[in-house]
Amino acid sequence: MLVNTLLVTALIGLVEAVILTLLKWGDFRRSLGAALLMNIASSALGVVLKLLFDVNFLSGVAPFLVAYLLSVVVEYGVLTLFNRDAARQNLVAALAANVVSYALIGSSVLLPALFNP
Repeated sequence: MLVNTLLVTALIGLVEAVILTLLKWGDFRRSLGAALLMNIASSALGVVLKLLFDVNFLSGVAPFLVAYLLSVVVEYGVLTLFNRDAARQNLVAALAANVVSYALIGSSVLLPALFNP
């Protein structure tokens, strides 16, 4: 499970780095570093919440939306550590990167569950 989590985190980090670069948040190298750190941070929070509250963020739409919002908040914080003077740009980047990554996660996990109960 840990290897899968790390692999998914790295792949999502790569996708989000591309999004950050396209949004001109930074060059690809800087965006990749930030994306990997922000995904490690949000994944760590997800693991802690799973252990503390036995919550499955992929069990339905509401938990999935909660996971999305928590990811945006955590990843906005990480981006702000990299670029303190660009609060709006950091927020837009966190929202956009997570829309794309959660759309990918949702299409691969939630859609099959909705059609095959």
